[in-house]
Amino acid sequence: MRSPIYNEALYYVLGTGEDHFPRCWIQKAPWMFFGRWTGFTFAWIIFVKEDRLDVVVHEMVHVRQFNKGYGIGFWVKYLYYLARYGYSKNPYEREAYLVQEWVQERLFNQIKV
Repeated sequence: MRSPIYNEALYYVLGTGEDHFPRCWIQKAPWMFFGRWTGFTFAWIIFVKEDRLDVVVHEMVHVRQFNKGYGIGFWVKYLYYLARYGYSKNPYEREAYLVQEWVQERLFNQIKV
């Protein structure tokens, strides 16, 4: 288990506009994932299929959402939104994917940050 590295913290701060990145731990756990899933956040622990910058930053957004959602309140709202809107239209996922897409655009198009 490790804490975020410099690039993960930098892309998180630049992609979200936050003035700091959330404290969290990252654990590579490929055995946890199937299909298209590449990451999962539980409180302050991020589990990833592989160490991909864009996925780690996406999951760091969920850590911030968890912190702002007062723990269990985040999960209640997340599950409510999931049931009501589905995964792709869940407001928590939409926010995280916007940041992930921002990171991908800079990485894949070699835009300097």
